[in-house]
Amino acid sequence: MGSAVIAALLLNGCADGRAPRPVDSAAATPVEVSGYGTERREGRLVFSAEYTIRNTTRAPVAYKIAFAFLDGDGLASDLKWVSRTVLAGHVDDGTVWIPWEGRQGTGGVAVTEVHQTPL
Repeated sequence: MGSAVIAALLLNGCADGRAPRPVDSAAATPVEVSGYGTERREGRLVFSAEYTIRNTTRAPVAYKIAFAFLDGDGLASDLKWVSRTVLAGHVDDGTVWIPWEGRQGTGGVAVTEVHQTPL
């Protein structure tokens, strides 16, 4: 895997809308999944993942990130792309989700591609 390809499978959780905070320069990867699980949104079952982006550069960066949602057998069932801009030296949190009605089990969420464009 290249340095722009990161895979992370972690535990349950979900949140969005937190304010950016200063970055910990010891962080090794720009994107990590910090939690995942199923929940109800607007009456529908969804599979969601909480993620964190760390911009350790001295310039704002536009990120394009691919998240693979894994089914109960650990196979990628859906891929969702997210675009975010993170200020220089900051950390930004977000949540990505897909509809999950009629599906059984969850095997995690993996970050399969990260494209970074300095602004």
